[in-house]
Amino acid sequence: MNKYPELSAQGTCQLEEIPSICLKSPLDILLFSSGLSLDQEKEISQIVAQIHPSVKIVEHFGGGSGLLRTELNQVLGIELA
Repeated sequence: MNKYPELSAQGTCQLEEIPSICLKSPLDILLFSSGLSLDQEKEISQIVAQIHPSVKIVEHFGGGSGLLRTELNQVLGIELA
């Protein structure tokens, strides 16, 4: 999950775990992947924004050729290796 040494990532499949993850460490990015409804994405975004109001949201649903790296580079304003 932590392919880029410049970044640290945590993930969960359990909605109830999100507040505790947010309280453990600062978050810069909320990364959505497939399998969530729009209502679930909205609920998760609201939970995270209450704790980390400046969090940036990235919706990544797959794709090759470094698409995720490009999306992260754009939102973070850095160049990941």
